[in-house]
Amino acid sequence: MKAISRILLLLVLATVAYAQEDPAAPAEVPSVPTVVVPPAPRPAPIKVHDMEGLTISALRREFPRLSGVFASAHSCRLPEYGPFVSVTIQLPSFYFTKPVLQELDRRQRAAEEQARKVRTQLERAAQLISLRSKEAGLLERIEWEGSSKKKSKETLSGLQDQLSEVRKSLETLESNQLGMFVLQESTLLLNEVDLNKMLVANYQQLVQRVTKAMKNSLAENGPLITDLDSHERVTVNAYIRDNILGSSGKSILFSLHPKDIQDYKDGAIDLNALRERVFVRDEPRE
Repeated sequence: MKAISRILLLLVLATVAYAQEDPAAPAEVPSVPTVVVPPAPRPAPIKVHDMEGLTISALRREFPRLSGVFASAHSCRLPEYGPFVSVTIQLPSFYFTKPVLQELDRRQRAAEEQARKVRTQLERAAQLISLRSKEAGLLERIEWEGSSKKKSKETLSGLQDQLSEVRKSLETLESNQLGMFVLQESTLLLNEVDLNKMLVANYQQLVQRVTKAMKNSLAENGPLITDLDSHERVTVNAYIRDNILGSSGKSILFSLHPKDIQDYKDGAIDLNALRERVFVRDEPRE
């Protein structure tokens, strides 16, 4: 019996070993942990009065190095219209006078360059006159030495060498001479027309930068306003005061229509497309 038990035990062990060495048996696949990517956090909703600070922040980002900018904002909710934010912007006087000072500095440098060119031309003209005079004197001495009865070959040869050097200097000076330079006094003056053009151009640049800041703020924050009805629009009015040109200022109206806001919320358009859909109405200055 013991012998039979041992034989059966050996058979069982052999069967188990064969099963473990069988290549057809499927290998164990290590389990890979599943990585769960959390969804991107959605922007927190804001209230209408929060748009005041957000709009001012957008303006500060557009003018980070311009100190002395005074801006105030207030908000409300207009019946049958929607949230409305009004921003008043007043820039310091030097913002308007800076381009004028830069232009004056540029024209001063241009005048100094003109004066330098004129001075160089006068110096070259003086050198030419001096060399021409020296050439005429040498020719006269050569002619006199050649007609003299007591002429000296050494003296005549020396005079000829001096004449050659003078003529070489004349040729070099004339080949390098600048063209005639005419000083135009009218280009050095900053008249009233030029001044007005520079101030208007600078003001237009200011309007463009404010427009960019207001469009960004409205597109980024307008759709986040809580309790926004499906028929309501979000509007920002930027009033840019002007105390240097003698006018009261300029008012620019920015609006997001309900359909565009809903398209953005539904994912039909992205933020860049929403910025392009901001309606801008530019009111002329009074």
